[in-house]
Amino acid sequence: MGRDDTTGGAYEVWDVGADADESVYECTRCGWSERAETSPGTCPKCGNDLRNTAMPIE
Repeated sequence: MGRDDTTGGAYEVWDVGADADESVYECTRCGWSERAETSPGTCPKCGNDLRNTAMPIE
């Protein structure tokens, strides 16, 4: 479990390998995350862009 710095609430963290059918998409603003086969598009909590956590941040 992780902790959301904006609300103080706990959230679940998934470890997904590169060969998995699903990826974890995480909001770059509020930290919301979802496991899915394709990107959900935008964060349902704040409307910000999501990133695929399997891709390195440059």
